[in-house]
Amino acid sequence: MSQCDHHHHHHHHHHGPGHQEQGEAVEESCDKDVYRTEHQHGLDRRIFTHADLQSFTESTCCREYLDFLQALGQSVIGKDAQCEDSTTASLISTQLLQEFDSWVDEIEPLPNATRYGNGAFKVWHARLVQRAPEMLKSLVLSLSAEIDQTSIDELVGYLTHAFGHGSRVDYGTGHETHFAAFLYCLCKLRLITQDDFAPLVLKEFTKYIALMFKLQTTYWLEPAGSHGVWGLDDYH
Repeated sequence: MSQCDHHHHHHHHHHGPGHQEQGEAVEESCDKDVYRTEHQHGLDRRIFTHADLQSFTESTCCREYLDFLQALGQSVIGKDAQCEDSTTASLISTQLLQEFDSWVDEIEPLPNATRYGNGAFKVWHARLVQRAPEMLKSLVLSLSAEIDQTSIDELVGYLTHAFGHGSRVDYGTGHETHFAAFLYCLCKLRLITQDDFAPLVLKEFTKYIALMFKLQTTYWLEPAGSHGVWGLDDYH
């Protein structure tokens, strides 16, 4: 059975990684203002406490997500980086990543900015949030006419959280995880198959990382969770 053939989430909302299974109550003690501000782009934040995190790590959703990541890793063993791209996977580059990349060239960093966190990134990120829904809807519907708007909204949530934080102007492994979660959701929706796995890693993920390097060097994104001078591994 392929990694994409588990039960189909198509009509279920908030089932992606980091968002607990429906019906599991968020602890009443959580900060309601935080909860409200995190309700955006079709996603609800569900992990606030250690108990929430444990609940997620023990869930079927988490296990399937980790299985998906492992399958991606295994798909490239022995493969050349110049492997042929797949038609479906390449759309992520041509219709999304290349466009996002071009915006960096258009939106120049502000002069005389502090070392970290150039404010021009907020302009780039605002454009991402504004335009991604229609761009992604066009991409998804070109692959399948059966995907509902609720699923598209959830995909948009993971995609727009994958390129750094729009107001904190930072980037970390959590954002990278959102991009992987975006790919996982495409898999759950049967928009990509195991035949796409190797190209997704060697072509599309590589281009995503290249775009993140470009964003970091252009706008000097703060390392998320940075510990100042002792965060010696903030940048590799």
